[in-house]
Amino acid sequence: MKLIIPAPGFLLIELIENEKQNAIGIALSNISNLSMKAKVIAIGKPRDTEYGVLLTTHVLVGDIIYYKPHTQQEIPNYESSTKYAFIPFETVMGTIKEEAK
Repeated sequence: MKLIIPAPGFLLIELIENEKQNAIGIALSNISNLSMKAKVIAIGKPRDTEYGVLLTTHVLVGDIIYYKPHTQQEIPNYESSTKYAFIPFETVMGTIKEEAK
């Protein structure tokens, strides 16, 4: 994949597919099952809002995040089946962290 740098205020994410199982436990997976879960691949620079407030993000490259539905702009990737997209900083709803033991 070529280097893609997100514009200010955006994240580049790798979409994570949901695996669903049918009644007998066979995994069913297809593109329509993409959840609002993704891995952060790159982070754009902070940007100013229309009110002059600097918009930043709390996520780091490699974080697994949940984001608001229907906010991603998918990027065509003809080299592999991996799905990438851009989302605005403000659509991140949370991160998934491993619990400390």
